[in-house]
Amino acid sequence: MHTSWVTWTAKVWSLIVIPLEMKTSRVSTLACPMNVVDIEAAEEQVAEETVIEEDDIEKDGYEFQKEDIVLLWVAESLIPQAESEKRMEELTKKYFDDLLSRSFFQRSRNEKFTMHDLINDLAMSMSRESCLRWEGGESHEVLKRVRHLSYARGQFDCAAKFEPLYEVKHLRTFLPLRREWHRHYVSKRVLHELVPSLLCLRVLKLSKYGNIVELPNSIGNLIHLRYLDLSDTAIKRLPSTVCTLYSLQTLLLSYCSSLIELPADMRKLINLRHLDCSGTQIEEMPVQIGRLKSLRTLTTFVVGKSTGSTIDELGELSHLGGRISILKLNNVVDGRDALQANLKNKKDLKELELAWGSEDPDHSEKVRYVLDKLQPCMNLERLTIKLYGGTSFPNWLGDSALNKIKVMRLEGCHYCFELPPLGQLPTLNCHYCFKLPPLGQLPTLKELFVCNMKFLRTLGPELYGQPFQPFQSLERLEFKEMSKWEEWVPSGSGGPDFPRLQELILEKCPKLRGSLPCDLPCLKKLSVEGCGVLHDQRATATTSTSTNLNYNSLRELKIEDGCQTGLLSLLEAKLLSQLMIRNFYDIQCLPNINRLQSLNLWNCPTLSSFPEDGLPTSVGGMKTGRPVSRFSSYQGPDFRQVSEAMRKLALSSYLLERLSLSSGCGVLHDELEIWTNV
Repeated sequence: MHTSWVTWTAKVWSLIVIPLEMKTSRVSTLACPMNVVDIEAAEEQVAEETVIEEDDIEKDGYEFQKEDIVLLWVAESLIPQAESEKRMEELTKKYFDDLLSRSFFQRSRNEKFTMHDLINDLAMSMSRESCLRWEGGESHEVLKRVRHLSYARGQFDCAAKFEPLYEVKHLRTFLPLRREWHRHYVSKRVLHELVPSLLCLRVLKLSKYGNIVELPNSIGNLIHLRYLDLSDTAIKRLPSTVCTLYSLQTLLLSYCSSLIELPADMRKLINLRHLDCSGTQIEEMPVQIGRLKSLRTLTTFVVGKSTGSTIDELGELSHLGGRISILKLNNVVDGRDALQANLKNKKDLKELELAWGSEDPDHSEKVRYVLDKLQPCMNLERLTIKLYGGTSFPNWLGDSALNKIKVMRLEGCHYCFELPPLGQLPTLNCHYCFKLPPLGQLPTLKELFVCNMKFLRTLGPELYGQPFQPFQSLERLEFKEMSKWEEWVPSGSGGPDFPRLQELILEKCPKLRGSLPCDLPCLKKLSVEGCGVLHDQRATATTSTSTNLNYNSLRELKIEDGCQTGLLSLLEAKLLSQLMIRNFYDIQCLPNINRLQSLNLWNCPTLSSFPEDGLPTSVGGMKTGRPVSRFSSYQGPDFRQVSEAMRKLALSSYLLERLSLSSGCGVLHDELEIWTNV
């Protein structure tokens, strides 16, 4: 392996992914008020009470995301200059993938990565002169040479902790790593004295410090700063001096829920490539944001009403990619401005949200015209439309050329009387729609969520589409808050309507009667809540189809809030292992469920007995609350038969006069709980 490549690899990883997550078994006993703003008064007590010793530190692989590492590498200029600056992030991702293919990284959970211990040791040994994973106690000579520093956040990071860093004159990276606490607090002196003195900083990360409400004006002294992360802090405004950080490439403000505006001179940050202000309260974008022509990421664009940027300025940002939410589209005055946003030619966009701030049925034609002119590129994978006030959708929304759409959400489109032929994974929330489009024809549809269609009464042939077996790939189906829905008609195709469905959820469909689909061979999880008149096939006298339910794969069953007894036939499913029945008034006894592992019963006042032979030996836990109000003497399950598996038992004392357990209950060494209902 080439020596320079090894050196580069070690340098990269020692700088960016310090693969040590600091954890302590002893932490401060000082209470942490959530409204802490200034923690100086607590410094002395915290310093005395917080004890972190060498033996308390555990080394775990630090988990990181690819996107975060790419931005840090770019900020540190670790990647050789690309032929075109437009390709900088793309080239960096290729370097990352190359290291991954060589097993320098390992895939972790939730699309995250870790670094192998041996590679970490190699990187640290080759970069120990300039990189430091700071634990305190390092000599002055060591600190003087440090260029890149990481440390473990404490719950309270007081000024005394950072005192040695005032001697570090050439620090380029200030990178706190996460701790177990969800909220952290840092001394004001660190922000107002230490940080502005680190004049060579390229990377400054202050995320998750919950008491940061402002930055000092002296932040403008950090003229070399390229990466500033303030995400998940309480900051309300950025000082105007931030706009003098002309080298800034990345500004992260996500989930700063108190942030209400951006500085007026943001247009001066001509090198800014990534601006994430998702989850903020920003009311409009500053004027002339279209001058930030280097932007690759702009997660949120709020259309101004009388001041701020208008939507046509998006047309100047030709390199936008990733995801963007365009909010307050009701402020668009002229639909031709929407056309100038030029979304159709932004080929790197993958996720798009279009949201109106209010509904106005009197201007439905203008609203439809605006949406028509916001047609996205064909590479889009996710599309969300919220509070759309038009009475119909534009033609492009059903265009088959949108063949990469994986997720579509239509929420609160109250005035639409018809829906387009949707792409993959749609979510429907359209109050005035009377029928669904032929979603069964979509060959790759895996999840379907239908919500709040107040006027839909029947699901029938229009849902399944042409006369062939529908929903070939659907795995998850959910209906919620369908107040008028009464009938679910099968397709009549001769085979299963949902051959691969694994999860079915019905919630708050109070008028749905008749039967569920009778043939769901792959269904593993069924949840029915608030469907008071729903019967299965066996309880439906009007059905002409077979009464046999093919739910042979069912493993989890939840029945809640007034469902009919016809559903109880599903208790006979051979593979059923988890059962929850709540607020059910028509069950008298439980059958013998051979594979049952978990049982949860709540408010079932007519339940009077368990199986005569007791619960199966596979049951590992049972919870009851107000279920057995007619049991004046509750013998419960026969614990002589479940002693090997039962680990947890929780019982309510509601109307319970006597509890008798056999000697076999001695194995309940994990948990035995009896509580009183108030």
